[in-house]
Amino acid sequence: MSNNMSGMKDRTTPFQHIKSKMLTPWKKTTLLTLILCVTINAQAIDPQPSSIDQTDAAKGPDPTTLGVVPNAKKLGAGIPPFKTSAPIAGNEPSPFKEAISLKKAMEISVLRNWDLLTAGTSVDQNKAQLMIAKEFPNPSVSLSTAKITPNASTSLGSSFLDRSYDTIAAVNQLIELGGKRKWRQLAAKHGILNAEALFLDAERQLKDAVTKAYALVLREDGLVAILLDSEETLAKESKIAKRRLEVGDINASDELQIEIAAERFAADRVVEESNARNARVTLELLLGVKAPLGTIQLSDKFPELIEQLGKGQYPVKGERPDLVAAKANVNQMEANVKLALAGRIPDLTISGQVEHNPNPPAASNSSGFGISLPIPLWNHNQGAIALARAQKAAAEIALNKVCALVISDATQARDTFRATHIKWINYRETVGPKSKAALGAVRYSYEKGNIPLVTLLDAMRNDNDVRTGTSQAANDCTAAAADLEATQPYLKN
Repeated sequence: MSNNMSGMKDRTTPFQHIKSKMLTPWKKTTLLTLILCVTINAQAIDPQPSSIDQTDAAKGPDPTTLGVVPNAKKLGAGIPPFKTSAPIAGNEPSPFKEAISLKKAMEISVLRNWDLLTAGTSVDQNKAQLMIAKEFPNPSVSLSTAKITPNASTSLGSSFLDRSYDTIAAVNQLIELGGKRKWRQLAAKHGILNAEALFLDAERQLKDAVTKAYALVLREDGLVAILLDSEETLAKESKIAKRRLEVGDINASDELQIEIAAERFAADRVVEESNARNARVTLELLLGVKAPLGTIQLSDKFPELIEQLGKGQYPVKGERPDLVAAKANVNQMEANVKLALAGRIPDLTISGQVEHNPNPPAASNSSGFGISLPIPLWNHNQGAIALARAQKAAAEIALNKVCALVISDATQARDTFRATHIKWINYRETVGPKSKAALGAVRYSYEKGNIPLVTLLDAMRNDNDVRTGTSQAANDCTAAAADLEATQPYLKN
């Protein structure tokens, strides 16, 4: 037994023999130091090593970690704190000294709108066409000299007037036949009526557009206020959540969810602020502002605006301007047909002349008279007649369409206003207050720890949807009321 034990002690491998000789205590310390330096250098080369073991990557996640909420504070460290931003308009001055009402906006638009000013110049152009139709054609004067010879002196002398040249002076005047001037002037007069009616119709449509643009600005401002209020509410809830987190009443992820929801509201608000400014730019363009920057301020609010527009009292104003314009256009085309028919009759040219021949008694001064007119042999003005008749037919079709539009527009505006007004009243007096009360109850329950955070966030989103729907209903009702103002006064009883 002793021999065996002694044999086992002497039985060592070459590696153990070398190790027993080489790894002295100080050499072990040196080796450990070298390994530590290599490890530190490797970390410096890759300061953010992957926390995933590549050999186990194909095995999927560890089942024991499923459902475990990570450290919310660590995850939220990279999220900037939510905060209210300055309005998009900034401190830029408004194009007007004070906030303007809808009535004032309409007055400004009638005086300064670019399209309406252009329509006014169309009236001036048609008046100029009437002046042209009333003008007579100018006479033409001609002077000709013939029989010019090198030696044409007479007994009277050798000056230019004393020579025997045959000099003729003539005056020609065109006279239109067949009533062309009459029909041309009548067409021009109907053209003026057409242009004036189109100007009034452009003013009618402009007021309608201004009202809708005004309401759109109020709607976008309302959406911005809703989102801003949601941000402020979540800011208060975040403070409460921090206190509840300190006492261990809620999970850290709840506070993070509040911050994420607030960030979403803030991002949506920035978009709505941009939309509100764009809506202001549209309104300023209608008001003829030379540098529309979207800084106009409004004084009217939705409730007063709807009450002002939806009174239901629309004094009769006669026929709608576009209907008057369509009738004037038909009459103008009828006059053009008569003018084209009169074009088959040739116009007469009358001429008078005086001949100077100072060569008495062989020749003497004389005068003459003549007429000329084209022979309607090849051209009977059929093309112009066909064109005028086709234009009249198109004008009559357009008139029938406008007659139908007068009735359909008024009917649609009346039905749309009735429906949108009912919807707005329902949102304002029923749905909105109930949603506000429900949100208050949910918020109270959450602050008392009776319901989870997700219920509060859902209630806030639902309330925002209701408030947004209320603003949209007010905008739709205002637009429908504007259409009533633009259509109802022109219906025949």
